Amino acid sequence: MVIFQNKIIYMPGIPLGAKREKIETYQKSCAGINWRGKFRDIKTEDGRLLSWAEATVFPRTPTAPTKTRRNVVIVYFQGKVIQINSVGVHRNASSTPPRLPLISEILYSLKTQNSSTTYTVIIPSYRGYWTSTGSPSQSGIERDMKAIFCHLESYKTPGTEYILWGQSIGCGIALKGWANHLQVKRRTPVHIKGLIMETPFVSISSMLVALYPQRWLPYRYLSPFLRNHWDVREAVKEIAEKNVGVDIVVLRAGRDELVTEEEAVKVEGILEQISRRDRHIRRVVVTGALHVECMAKAQGRSEVVSFLKGTQ
Repeated sequence: MVIFQNKIIYMPGIPLGAKREKIETYQKSCAGINWRGKFRDIKTEDGRLLSWAEATVFPRTPTAPTKTRRNVVIVYFQGKVIQINSVGVHRNASSTPPRLPLISEILYSLKTQNSSTTYTVIIPSYRGYWTSTGSPSQSGIERDMKAIFCHLESYKTPGTEYILWGQSIGCGIALKGWANHLQVKRRTPVHIKGLIMETPFVSISSMLVALYPQRWLPYRYLSPFLRNHWDVREAVKEIAEKNVGVDIVVLRAGRDELVTEEEAVKVEGILEQISRRDRHIRRVVVTGALHVECMAKAQGRSEVVSFLKGTQ
């Protein structure tokens, strides 16, 4: 388990054929949202090539005064493997395309509202996932994040706001990537306006204890041998040192079979360190949702849409 922990934690090839998934297969279930695939378009410092999917919805009131227009870029960092398709059926989905229908429902809701905001969603695939090259590990994915944040700088236009959306382990990846980005001296780092944290946990080490509380089981004692941590506490501490304050919504699954209530409350407390001083973190329990079902529930989707409309 120690030697093969990268394969156990990430599993980018599950199910068979995951790396060959195509956007076109799911396009009919995307509520009219047109997704574009960018294949091996981002190069990391160690030579890996990352793929990503992107979609944009434009405002219904394009003639609004320039000063009132907003451009929101949402960067989605996926969880480990399990996902739900557009008809609510459980399936393995380590690849990007099967995730598009549910995220499309969010974009469709934003598109149909009277607004002067343009929303762009970017879904990068970590190394080894979908058509990205390489094999996943924490050190490797941190290099991916460095390249992704550099890529985000190309989206900069006056008034652009960035939202990081993490799901499960993707929350730790998003926060660590942002923390590392803030450590690099840049004239104009990517300015993050808000965080969507969907079923986050404190760290992989804490999850070992939460999943295997029995002291006679060996798993909880493997923490010293971990090469993958994704420690939210550590990342938030680094971000807080930069005096950053953002709007945050935390989505907790009401029937989460992986993240305990105690773990979820602990994460929410940690995130308080980087919430905006004039606002509290919005904590939402999505009724009846399992760990991967927050976006399959109307309540979860509604909360994300409301948050995206309100981060201004």
